[in-house]
Amino acid sequence: MAWPELLNARDLGGLPAKNGYTRFGAVIRSDSLHRLTDVGWTHLAAYGVTTILDIRTRRECNALPIRVRGAIHYCNVPLLDDAAYARVSRRFDLEGDNYIWQLEHRPRQIGTILTAIAHAPSGGVLVHCAAGKDRTGLITALVLTVAEVDRDVIAADYALSAAALLPVMEEHRAGEADLLARDRVQRMYQSPPEAILGLMAELEVRYGDLIEYLRFAGARKEVQERIKARLV
Repeated sequence: MAWPELLNARDLGGLPAKNGYTRFGAVIRSDSLHRLTDVGWTHLAAYGVTTILDIRTRRECNALPIRVRGAIHYCNVPLLDDAAYARVSRRFDLEGDNYIWQLEHRPRQIGTILTAIAHAPSGGVLVHCAAGKDRTGLITALVLTVAEVDRDVIAADYALSAAALLPVMEEHRAGEADLLARDRVQRMYQSPPEAILGLMAELEVRYGDLIEYLRFAGARKEVQERIKARLV
């Protein structure tokens, strides 16, 4: 997605699923929209986006607010509160543990976000956090699982974020004087497919399968069916 001011935006369409390919224009993932200019908002609307789900914390939204242009519905549905965000930020270099912690300790929020995707009006739904990698990556992995996309394809989509965020990582890393801090920053922007594959395997161990986890999170059959119908 070549939208001005966005680095990590992509459509979840065109991915091989069990009964075909995912639909373009249905669900889009991205980094934060606070940098979008009027030109960017025009591109967004022209692409068919009608709903924006901002899953950042309240504090993030207050610090970097999004001023929506046009007839696009915006909703802030945080995956993490400020305390949980601080906790996972300290542990970002342990993606597997970090991700499973978020899914196990924020199931109600996961269910709320998935329900919002399922019940969004017709048109494209754009989901974003700050960098569009971790929180957005988790929601994307669950959405694509519901659409019966192969887990290797889901992991490959997740892995695209590292290259997309390279300019941000380099700028962030250059601002650190300490070598250990620079290495830490570099790790923070990585998105190895093993992180998502490991997460899915762990969820299966704990819940039997990912669909059972979704039930635990409150995204029951009707929500899953609506998400699948949107994407496939």
